[in-house]
Amino acid sequence: MKGLQRWRGKAALVTGAGSGIGEATARALSGAGLRVVLAARRAEPLERVRRELAEAGGEALCVPLDMAREESIKAMFAAIRQAWGGVDVVVNNAGLAWHGTVEHGDSDQWRQMAEVNFLGFSLCLREALAAVQQRPMAQIINISSLSAHRIKPGGDIAFYGASKHAMRAVVDGLRAELAAKGSHVKLGMISPGLVHTGLVHTAVPVKLGLDPEDRTRFLNPASVADAVLYMLSTPPHVQIHDIFLLPIGQP
Repeated sequence: MKGLQRWRGKAALVTGAGSGIGEATARALSGAGLRVVLAARRAEPLERVRRELAEAGGEALCVPLDMAREESIKAMFAAIRQAWGGVDVVVNNAGLAWHGTVEHGDSDQWRQMAEVNFLGFSLCLREALAAVQQRPMAQIINISSLSAHRIKPGGDIAFYGASKHAMRAVVDGLRAELAAKGSHVKLGMISPGLVHTGLVHTAVPVKLGLDPEDRTRFLNPASVADAVLYMLSTPPHVQIHDIFLLPIGQP
């Protein structure tokens, strides 16, 4: 993608970078010539990704992150400032999914999703804006879900969907704030449907009767990473608000 060239050598933060969409996005960004900050709770997967990126000629930094703790989010951005002086791109990807009905819902699971998918996400978004807005080029890309827009019968994801609806409302609100003050920071979302990640054996696909091994029924994480690269490749005056990304056959 021609427009990606201007990002070469810039720094990007990817949360939830130890697996799935986050890992695929980190690999794609590194392949496009960006330096990548890898953030997640577990250190071992991050170190594996960092090592493999380095072996391929990339530059990466591992930073611990617990999205349920505000002090951890602040500490992550402080560590990035100290090591690299800041970032130009933030991919706000880390999230949590539990399925279950409202009628028989587990309040502990609801609380965890609210803390990570809404409050933690919003805190990360706030700190990301502070980190990038002084950069000549700045973009924040938020990985959401189709569930941020609609709840389909049978998936038992009402509360997960509620957390993603709240996430979308915060992004829309911040975008309005940025537009009102003439900010150059680009703010977008990607809303994928079913993706073949570590959650595929335990979450919604099983409830819907899908075979987790039938990869034709799912997006792969690299497809979402490609959408991230596409967003970055657009001209500076073009802002993509949301990308709906679904496998063929998912209604």
